[in-house]
Amino acid sequence: MFHSDSRLIVGLGNPGRQYSQTRHNAGFLLIDCMLQNSEYESEFIAENALFALYRLHFPFRAFLMKPLTYMNRSGYAVSAFLEEFDLPLGRIAIVYDDLSLPKTRFKWRPKGSSGGQRGMQNIIDVLGTNEIPRLRLGIGCVESGQDAADYVLSSFSDSEIGFFKKLMGKALDSLVCWSLYGIEKTMSQYNGFELDL
Repeated sequence: MFHSDSRLIVGLGNPGRQYSQTRHNAGFLLIDCMLQNSEYESEFIAENALFALYRLHFPFRAFLMKPLTYMNRSGYAVSAFLEEFDLPLGRIAIVYDDLSLPKTRFKWRPKGSSGGQRGMQNIIDVLGTNEIPRLRLGIGCVESGQDAADYVLSSFSDSEIGFFKKLMGKALDSLVCWSLYGIEKTMSQYNGFELDL
């Protein structure tokens, strides 16, 4: 089941139908996009109290994880996986929503702060390092006077979800690049991308 070249892609979000189409579930939505892509080969492996786990066979080998701990405790799910599989941190990609990026952009980073994203912060805290590659998906900025928590927990409109799916399509291309060529080439090739409105 585990290959030396395997990777782990963790999409952050909150379990439960009420959260399924929210901006904060951008990471879950990207995992769903991979699982539903007819060009990809994947299978369900297991679900427990901490996470739902899938295995991707093509176009690259990877485990796909949805933490079921709720966003702010995502680190415990990642830590539990790493206790079973000794995977270098450089082969992990955490995917999550980012308020600082416009909804036309996504951005890779090899390490660094969480930028205030609490799921990512919990992963950093639990693993004891910020040297974890991550793919940040732009969900747009909060308008003046708007509460950030209310914004991220609000659902995409029908038009927004269609637009976001286009962004995820390009983000999937970047994940393939990351798996094959590493994060430096991926950042060089994709961090300047911007989707036309």
